[in-house]
Amino acid sequence: KKMENALRESERQYRELTESMNDAIYIVQDEKFVYVNPRFTEILGYSLEELQEKKLHIMDLVAPQSRPLVYERIQRRMRGEKVPPIYRFTALTKSGRHIEVEVSLADIEWQGKPAVQGILRDVTEMVRIQEQLQNFQKLEAVGKLAGGIAHDFNNMLMVILGNCELALQAENLDLQVRSAIQEIRKAADRAAKLTRQLLAYSRKQVLRRQPHDINQILRGIRQMIGSLLGEKIRCEYLLAEDLPPVSVDAHQIEQVVINLCLNARDAIEMWEEVPGGETRAHQGKVVFETRQVELGEEYVRNHAGVRPGRYVLLSISDNGVGIPPEHLDKIFDPFYTTKPVDKGTGLGLSSVYGTVKQHGGYIWVYSEAKKGTTFKIYLPVEEAAPESVAGKRGKETGAVRSKARILLVEDEPKVRTMVARMLRGMGHMVKEVEKPFAALDLVRSSSEGFDILITDLVMPELSGKNLSELARREFPQMKVILMSGYTENGMKWVGDLPPGTFFLSKPFTLEELRSAINTALSGI
Repeated sequence: KKMENALRESERQYRELTESMNDAIYIVQDEKFVYVNPRFTEILGYSLEELQEKKLHIMDLVAPQSRPLVYERIQRRMRGEKVPPIYRFTALTKSGRHIEVEVSLADIEWQGKPAVQGILRDVTEMVRIQEQLQNFQKLEAVGKLAGGIAHDFNNMLMVILGNCELALQAENLDLQVRSAIQEIRKAADRAAKLTRQLLAYSRKQVLRRQPHDINQILRGIRQMIGSLLGEKIRCEYLLAEDLPPVSVDAHQIEQVVINLCLNARDAIEMWEEVPGGETRAHQGKVVFETRQVELGEEYVRNHAGVRPGRYVLLSISDNGVGIPPEHLDKIFDPFYTTKPVDKGTGLGLSSVYGTVKQHGGYIWVYSEAKKGTTFKIYLPVEEAAPESVAGKRGKETGAVRSKARILLVEDEPKVRTMVARMLRGMGHMVKEVEKPFAALDLVRSSSEGFDILITDLVMPELSGKNLSELARREFPQMKVILMSGYTENGMKWVGDLPPGTFFLSKPFTLEELRSAINTALSGI
């Protein structure tokens, strides 16, 4: 009697303990469920009565992709082998939903017979957050590599394009030779475009940020969007009124929208290529929506790397063919594309990702095969946007001089020689210097000074920004043109260029250089 009472009391205490736990507890004896706590029913949907009535085996609650793993563990345990007591697998709920679970197993005695106790925890959300974080870290690493490659590549392109420009200016150039040079220039232009996309992905492009209304940016390119999408695709705009301004580079945000529109167009057109001859029964549609949102702590917990606060949401949705689940975690990787070789470089979405991140924003994609895709972009609201660069530049005045005294500072010899040849070809007087401190000594020893300082942004010894600040202490009226294809060190300040400072992105053409000089000299 005492033993029976002790056993009943032990079972009562066990039930009280397990039924109050937040983890699912179950006991399997002779390959049958003999006990489950309420949390087990909440997670997997089955009560003990249903499990026993349907004679469900533990393998019936395991998703197909995890059955080999779980079956192997069970067999090894039955053979008496030592196996890890804790592992993860994908479970199958009563409703058919797949969830990620972590289980801990222990051998126990239940009502006088050997049994196995399992403690099961739903880790679906935790696994999702971990995957987001791993993907974020992978994109960060690839971005740093891409930025470094783009820096060196831009210098090489600068030499190629510059020599093409100078060669094409020669008189009596053989037509066949001219045609060959023009083809070289076209190829270099395409390479330069790819490099700019790499810089966008790696977040090392220069941003000219000013306060903007996202709705105004969309309205400004509405006609272009219509032309890109074509007559067969209908556009719908759901733009919230009275949006707070965001500090962005309008041109870069336009490029983001255009890239996503091109992606939507391709997704809609791909309906004609779906296996089995499936075709669209309704017109293609792209929806643009804006609104102000507040990202709270709950949203932050479910999205790795997000900061709480006020944001302007820009979402672009299409009813195209959609993105298969196996591609979703790779679509922002550079050079990753599911399109044919002649239809995509794999840099469109990666440059979108980089631009959004460089603005301090976030981008998420939601898609289902054959149902469509939505890209959601969150741009942070800045309560006090800095004075615009354009506003500062507009305060300066001056006349354009046909011949200017120019100090050129560039640590890459071939690039320096090329730019100097361009400048002398325009009739300017040029002094070439390799190192920043040597340039600073030249400025301090010059009696007449220089009209323009053209300097690379990132150099050893001293950055182009610091060099320009020190040089203008000697000659405050001197204009500065910063040039670079890589701006990692400049990213802390390029959004607020001082008056009289201009930027030229490598590789640039002869006309772009001429325009930058004229703009600087005129004080516009």
